[in-house]
Amino acid sequence: MTLGNMIETVISLALVFLTLAILASATQELIAAVLSSRGKVMKQMLVQLLAEDPKAKDGSALFQRVFGHDLINGIGTTNVPWPLSRLPSAAKLPSYVPARNMSMALIDTLRAQAEKGGPAAAQVRAGIAALPDGAAKRALGALLADADNDIATFSQSVQTWYDDAMDRAAGLYKRNAQYMLLVIGLVLAVGLNVDALHAAGVLWQTPQMRSGAVAAANALVADCTSANPTSKLCPGTKTDAMATFGDAAGSAAKLPVPLGWDAARPTYATNGFVNALCRAVGWLLTALAISLGAPFWFDVVSKFTNARGAGPKPARGDADGS
Repeated sequence: MTLGNMIETVISLALVFLTLAILASATQELIAAVLSSRGKVMKQMLVQLLAEDPKAKDGSALFQRVFGHDLINGIGTTNVPWPLSRLPSAAKLPSYVPARNMSMALIDTLRAQAEKGGPAAAQVRAGIAALPDGAAKRALGALLADADNDIATFSQSVQTWYDDAMDRAAGLYKRNAQYMLLVIGLVLAVGLNVDALHAAGVLWQTPQMRSGAVAAANALVADCTSANPTSKLCPGTKTDAMATFGDAAGSAAKLPVPLGWDAARPTYATNGFVNALCRAVGWLLTALAISLGAPFWFDVVSKFTNARGAGPKPARGDADGS
């Protein structure tokens, strides 16, 4: 057992997990685009923000008027790549509404409920007073009072109120996305038969596989750290999910490790149950590794590639050998 072999094995495994994590992430993004997951979370947070009746499933009348306002309704919907956009389930919701649009739509809606004419602040105050008793009426009244009836200050307060809610929505979406990534990772691990335990053993025992994986890792790191990276697998690369999915799938097919059900499978034990259990553990480890995300594994690949490239410290020229 040598340190060099250990580093090469880690790099090879990390490259496998990186590629599969990108594939899983692209899959998750495609599913989220088709289902408009971001838009649904954002809409649900707005429903809670503008709630009059907590039991209303489709939101309050205030929410319906604000969300249907041209400043919000006119925002482009989530970009669903073809041919997924042809699916009936592809939702038509924007993934995000700018705070300024929401504030202007809300103020315009409140003013529309008051009598025409008069100062804007008075119209907004009358619009708030006309709302049914509830959380939205109390919150908006407090914001207007804090703004001392200044409409510009009130607008900024509404934007901050909305941004705080969207921060919570973003946190909720990330948690849901993390769970989905774990599920997708498990599907990939079983579907592609990627057993982390078996892959580690094969890579450790097969220098040719390690060499091929390390060469691919070196090429990827060199490309991603260059001035003009070309690989869609580089972190921060702005490409659509469909293109990333295709590139990651192609990279996974070229990985110098045993993938797929037609590859030779390991035998961990003579007992069939124990053998199946070990394979299940290997799949689960792969799924957990994928759920850590592509940025984590790219960082691992980069650090270990650099460590391997640095090599051992050279001997001093004046060493006397004693």
